[in-house]
Amino acid sequence: MELHLTEISSAYLFTEYLHNLGAKVPRFKQDWEFTVEGKIMAKVKVCQEGRPRYYISASHMGPQRSAH
Repeated sequence: MELHLTEISSAYLFTEYLHNLGAKVPRFKQDWEFTVEGKIMAKVKVCQEGRPRYYISASHMGPQRSAH
């Protein structure tokens, strides 16, 4: 797995993350990636048992500075 991705266990939180990025939510039955400027921002990896695993790029998340 890419070093900059963090696995999360909640499909709901993964979906909210995608909405925040402006990405369309995929079906969670196959592998999927969402990239921005060549960087993977979100990923679904379906394991051998058929269960999806969710990964996000949390490195860009942080306090937002307001422009005053």
